[in-house]
Amino acid sequence: MFLTAPVQAFFFLIGKNGLDIDKESYNKAEELLSLSLNDWATTLVASSSLDPVWVEVLGDPLLRRLLLRFIFCRATLSLLKASNNKAECLPSCVPPLPESVGGESMLSQCCVMRVASLLGAADQFSFAEVTTWSDVDEPIGSGGADR
Repeated sequence: MFLTAPVQAFFFLIGKNGLDIDKESYNKAEELLSLSLNDWATTLVASSSLDPVWVEVLGDPLLRRLLLRFIFCRATLSLLKASNNKAECLPSCVPPLPESVGGESMLSQCCVMRVASLLGAADQFSFAEVTTWSDVDEPIGSGGADR
């Protein structure tokens, strides 16, 4: 589901369904995900350890979109407390992607934190103590998301 509808998959993973979220929040989550996918793409392109296979994948728009959504999926599942970062719960790929886009990377933690914080679900994830994101909106329903 993460490869075809990543925001809906994220909602499902944190226990929300389509009735639990308003259109404005959904659109904001889509926007944050789009920013995150761009951040991951930029990081991949700049990586000196990127396997040539992934360089080819990044050249095709459809494959690039699937790869970036895969990175979002892997980051989300690796940070989800319920999965406890167990290897059997995490998708993998061959050849491996650079650590700079791994689930434990600061970039990935910030990207997942943005979406989770927007939806008031940050407590369902295990973020490093130093993970902060200054422009994260307050969780929906806390009175501060109407900026």
